[in-house]
Amino acid sequence: MRKVMAVLNESYGSFGLSRAAMEWLVAHGAPKAQEAMAENEQTYGTSFEHFEYLTEERENQLLVQCVTELGDAASGQHARLKVREVEVPSAVDVISDDGWEHPWRR
Repeated sequence: MRKVMAVLNESYGSFGLSRAAMEWLVAHGAPKAQEAMAENEQTYGTSFEHFEYLTEERENQLLVQCVTELGDAASGQHARLKVREVEVPSAVDVISDDGWEHPWRR
């Protein structure tokens, strides 16, 4: 087991990043963030609720830093993103209960 910091959505609804969070990630050089932001805007407009970039990399250090620094301002419209320390084995998945997320060990 190891302990890691990870971003989880602690609200019913979709994992989503705010525009401020996306701009923060672009400014801090998150790989492909600018390209992904442009693609998302073309498909969904200014909503990032369905934004898939980084949503499967909850341990990503830039994502963790972004949510830590921006706090509630990092959350999308239907999300409440929080940084939590979780104990994980070598592999972990995030399971969703209607949007509310919990770590799950494989």
